[in-house]
Amino acid sequence: MSVADLLRNSPKGRLEYHGVWDSAKLKDEMEKLSPPPLSRFHEEKTTNFSFGSQPSQNECMFGRDISDDMAYSENNNSRVNLLLDCPRESTIAFDRNTNYIVSDDEDGEEKHDSGNEDILDISAPLPSTSQNVDHDDSVQHPASCPVSPEWDLNTRAILDRGKKFSLLAQLSCEQRRLSFERHNREMNQYTRLKEAEIHAEIERSNDKRQRMIDRKQKQGLEETSKQLQRLREDHREHQKKIDTKQREIERKREILEEEERRRQKREVEKKEALHSLLKQIDGNRLACNNLIDTFQDKASLPDKVEQIRGILERNCSVLALQIQTAEQSTCIPEELVTKFSEHRDKSQQALELLKKQIEETNVNIKASEAKKQEELKKQAEDKQKQIDATKQLADAQQDFRVQAFKYILQEQSLKAKKLSDVEASIKAFSENAQMKKYRFDLQKAINTTINAISAVTGSHLLDKLQKLQKLLSGQVIEVSGKRVSVKDAPEALLFSQNLVAKMLVRKGEEQVTSKHETAFGIAGVVVGLWSSFPIVGELFMAHLQALCPYILPFYTTRQDVQSNNDYYKSVGYRINDDGSIEEQDKFLRRMSGLMRLYCACMVITPPSMQAGHHPHGVEQSWMWLARTMNLDPHPDITAAMIFDVLSVTGHFLLQQYKDQFVKLLYVLTKNYLPTLKSISVTSGTVGRLELFLSSFLKNPQIPAPEGYFTPRFWSTH
Repeated sequence: MSVADLLRNSPKGRLEYHGVWDSAKLKDEMEKLSPPPLSRFHEEKTTNFSFGSQPSQNECMFGRDISDDMAYSENNNSRVNLLLDCPRESTIAFDRNTNYIVSDDEDGEEKHDSGNEDILDISAPLPSTSQNVDHDDSVQHPASCPVSPEWDLNTRAILDRGKKFSLLAQLSCEQRRLSFERHNREMNQYTRLKEAEIHAEIERSNDKRQRMIDRKQKQGLEETSKQLQRLREDHREHQKKIDTKQREIERKREILEEEERRRQKREVEKKEALHSLLKQIDGNRLACNNLIDTFQDKASLPDKVEQIRGILERNCSVLALQIQTAEQSTCIPEELVTKFSEHRDKSQQALELLKKQIEETNVNIKASEAKKQEELKKQAEDKQKQIDATKQLADAQQDFRVQAFKYILQEQSLKAKKLSDVEASIKAFSENAQMKKYRFDLQKAINTTINAISAVTGSHLLDKLQKLQKLLSGQVIEVSGKRVSVKDAPEALLFSQNLVAKMLVRKGEEQVTSKHETAFGIAGVVVGLWSSFPIVGELFMAHLQALCPYILPFYTTRQDVQSNNDYYKSVGYRINDDGSIEEQDKFLRRMSGLMRLYCACMVITPPSMQAGHHPHGVEQSWMWLARTMNLDPHPDITAAMIFDVLSVTGHFLLQQYKDQFVKLLYVLTKNYLPTLKSISVTSGTVGRLELFLSSFLKNPQIPAPEGYFTPRFWSTH
């Protein structure tokens, strides 16, 4: 907004001027528009019509103090006076440099301050001064109403005064603009100087920082070089130590390799010596058998000859097992070679003794033939006496050992025949291609149920038993969304019974071998099916006997025409795909698992069995112990089987037989245990049995086996 607009909008600018004023109205207007009272009172004779057109020294004009306007030079004041004194019909204008030009319309003369032609017209024709303001001189103002000294100016004077102040305002603005530009130029110059100083200071600071960085970098490089040199020296020292240690390790390794070669050479020599000694012992056995078989008058040979023959046969079987165990171990003890040497010497002595006995017998025969005619009657009587004595001796030797072996052979042949008859009966069904899907459904139903057998709760175990009972009873069961029954084919029932027995034995072989306490859950299902289906129990025993002949117990004697693999397979060993024989410790663990499953079947009570009607009770354990103690033991396996039987059934045998069982264990400790120790290959199995028996004799108590559950278990959920 311009200065003229600001003046027009001020209270004075909005005042209406008239040529004639009413005194009363003028008084009211003066009271409204006059400035505040002065600091002192004085009497004025005239009325002030300027309305503050001449500002006081301290009054602000256009927002700035009047003292700032006093800075105008004398040149500017003279210009203002010239402008005020010019004719009213003249035109006043300013150029851009605040130079003014006055033109007169009547004579055309111009007054100018400079020759710049770029003119800014800021004036207009002034009004006529012919109209003067009439005022009443009679109006008196009291001393309490101060007025301006120029109160009696007319309208023309007021307009001139306003024009003057307008010009002063324009000159002040222009002066301020020039001052601002000058100040701006000075500030720009000062800014450039300061900027140059700052840049110089920054350059000096950067140079100083760079010198410091260079100095630190140089120091760091020197320190790094020193550290690198120290590291190189340390590395050389460390490398020397490593080389020394490496040479020492290499020397020790060579020593160890040489010792290992010597040890392996000794082991090979020991193995060769054992095989050579066994071959010599077996040769002595064959020579003895040949002498006995080729002797014409066998009846004249003493009883000691048969005893020697039996001892040689048994020693050959035992030594063959010991060689097989020794070959599986990494170190063959020297005592074993010494033991084989002693057996070879004993076999040689036995052969010499047999030859001597045969020679003596021949001498006696020849001597007797010379007196035969003379003492025919006497010889007949003596012969009769000798026959009677031999018969009595044979009858005496026909003791429990022979009877036990006889019963074992009968039982073994019956179970083997039963299994072969069943497999022959279901062979056509097993090979029938049309029944393949049906057989698969039966196998899936049986395998799924048996694999889920676990003694977590009685209800879970009872559910698996009832499913198998329903299937073998001809009922329909549902497994994995399929309904299966054994009535769809005539041979399906026998096939399922045989498969159930076989899979129960296999589960025991795989699971009980590693976790003995799981035998009782499987045994509960076995005895439950055995009570309802006796043929399942018979097939279970047949499959169990095929894998573990020691449940009878049955010890196979090696035949002359029998190979190593055939012999070891007949006594329970597994033959691997590469033709190697199962390791001894794995064989013992597997036989132990199967024996513990068999013993668990003797003591467990299924839910459906009546009291006192167990199909294969704990009395079978007593019978097994009696049979075993009447037979010659085999290394390790006999001790392991006795320990498993006593661990599982000992608690129940002590409850049922009491003192008789204590006597049995006493006889086992005093008479049978020394024999087991004399033929043992490893001390672990016999040591466990010896510790068990010595603990029992000190405190005749045997705890219940781990995993055993009472009949009330079947009702748990």
